[in-house]
Amino acid sequence: MINVANAQEMNGFRTDNYNGVYGAFFNPANFGNSPYKLDVGLVGLNIFAGNKNLDFSFNTFSDLSTDTNVLNSFVGNGKTNSIMVNAQFHLPSISYKVNDKIGIAFLLRSRILLSLQDIDGTLINSIRMGATNPALPYQLNGTTNMRLSANAFSEYAVAGSYVAVNEGFHFLKVGGTIKYLAGVGNSYLQLDKINATLDTISNGNAVATKASGSIAYAVGGVEIVNPSLSLAANASGIGADLGIVYEYRPDHLKNEHIPYLLKANAALLDLGSINYKVIPNQTAGYTINIPAGQNFDLSKLDRNYKDTLIKYSNYFSKISPESSYRVSLPRTLQLGLDYRAIKNVFVAANVQLAISNNESKAYNPKAVNAVTITPRYEGKLLAAYLPINFSNLSKTSIGFGLRAGPLFVGSSSLISLMISNSKQMDFYFGFRFGFKTKKDIK
Repeated sequence: MINVANAQEMNGFRTDNYNGVYGAFFNPANFGNSPYKLDVGLVGLNIFAGNKNLDFSFNTFSDLSTDTNVLNSFVGNGKTNSIMVNAQFHLPSISYKVNDKIGIAFLLRSRILLSLQDIDGTLINSIRMGATNPALPYQLNGTTNMRLSANAFSEYAVAGSYVAVNEGFHFLKVGGTIKYLAGVGNSYLQLDKINATLDTISNGNAVATKASGSIAYAVGGVEIVNPSLSLAANASGIGADLGIVYEYRPDHLKNEHIPYLLKANAALLDLGSINYKVIPNQTAGYTINIPAGQNFDLSKLDRNYKDTLIKYSNYFSKISPESSYRVSLPRTLQLGLDYRAIKNVFVAANVQLAISNNESKAYNPKAVNAVTITPRYEGKLLAAYLPINFSNLSKTSIGFGLRAGPLFVGSSSLISLMISNSKQMDFYFGFRFGFKTKKDIK
């Protein structure tokens, strides 16, 4: 089972000691003892798309110009695929170093998380293509549950960081973030334990027979896939992040602008949830019972599956839905090591572990398990990153990132897309600037 929804954000830049207020999004202890008295993040954007099967390259982008081409690309081969698309919009945020021990930050971010999990390509093609699907007849064996979920929400957060230890070679800081979560909307569709025979009949239609399982769908707030999406909050919740950072600072580095030889960090991110009230006419559940010897025309699901499920009540028995549901954030445990190889050259290793266990809840966004190795050059005004990422969704990808003055830009997949292909494509950029006091300047 692949869990998909939330990827590591801004690979490369997230390891930079000069990422300012943005460091609080990756670990709330990061900005404690910051090199900046005041740091302002003006704007940031991170967009990611990844999947299990399809290889992207710069040559294939033109093939994804229409909705039909996108669907053909992801499931046209009839294979089961899992897909993730997410976007994070960083709105103006600010951090302030109260003194050498205490830092505070005010953070704003909006997030859109889309995921399709274990989507059976042969089923989708049978609905779209009918009898022209060459894979028929086909048996759905119910071993996987198909999921589609979409989440949109904003975070209004206050973060604090505190230097707990600064003695000899040892430096330790801790931090936490409390978030008000403004939910815009959640939509989901789930198909559970579907057993069915897909075949063709004499009139040329693709049909399902001897079928069982269940279907459920719901909308809370506004429907994410509706083009008239409003950014107004329709639900609310509380969230939190926790973090700790340890640095080993030998004497011979105490006058360097980055004074550690080794840094270790850990963070629990995205604790919390949002409570949604459902839209009744957009929410329902059904059990499936299509007996052997009876056929249901799959093409009837192609346009408006909701009306079809209501119309064919002899095959789809309605279940009363809940009036509300609670959507958890995609909780992760973040672990990292950062080693100073030579002056201004570092190698970071970061691990992201999904710690949510929500297989029965299709509406919850999930997180990938990932490991990222990032060699980088880091100076005060210029930094360059080479993130090498391994995940249980999109496998291996190699990217590149750059910080130059107030601008940062990068991708976890740029080099892979340039030299061959990748099962993901992503991009981030932003602007931030900091102010130092004379005491802080080294």
